[in-house]
Amino acid sequence: MTDNNVPLVYAAIHKVLTALKVDKNGELPSNLGGKSYATAEAVSNGVKNLFVENNLILVANEEVAHIDTPHHDDKKSRFLVTTRGTYQAIHIEDGSSITFSGLGQGLATGTAIATNIASTFALKNALQRQFLISEDSVEREGQSEQAAPKQDRAQQTVAAATAPPKKSPVKAPADKDNKEALARISADTGPGKKYNPADVSALNEKIAAELGKSKGEVMVELEKRLLAGEVA
Repeated sequence: MTDNNVPLVYAAIHKVLTALKVDKNGELPSNLGGKSYATAEAVSNGVKNLFVENNLILVANEEVAHIDTPHHDDKKSRFLVTTRGTYQAIHIEDGSSITFSGLGQGLATGTAIATNIASTFALKNALQRQFLISEDSVEREGQSEQAAPKQDRAQQTVAAATAPPKKSPVKAPADKDNKEALARISADTGPGKKYNPADVSALNEKIAAELGKSKGEVMVELEKRLLAGEVA
């Protein structure tokens, strides 16, 4: 405690808030908006350095709050894990502390990996709220477009798996039989469905090249080969 009995942790947290700057060093893919954001690594490293300077330590207590049934994507089962983290910032001189919390989600082929990803984002979300790190207000300083860092691998995984399925790249054919075949193929194509979009597109192009027709004109043949288990 200080002479006026104010816990030291409050002044230390104030110093962290005053000095903290976190760059938006990640960028979402263009199909997900292309927005810049602060990665989990950038947030945690920025806070960690200032904690050390201001005699603070962080104690984490994390638990799995929920595990969803497997998501099926590209013929792989992925588990969606939600983790709840409770964190204490403790001043090493007088032991005074503040507590804050956050939730995070992770999507991966194994629950252990998904849990690690979820824990990473639980901490990031907790730090962002506690230290007022806004995704919209964080400025990118001294960073050229050519040197833009890649997106967090963990966030790529979650974003890609939860993004809405892409529309069929094939234009609607003119004749009725191919239209109906396209509708049936489209209904069975996408994440968690019978066919992988990339496999369908590749086989569609292959058949069109073999028959010398446009992709929209070979839907009936495409459906036959898909039902027979053929892939390009």
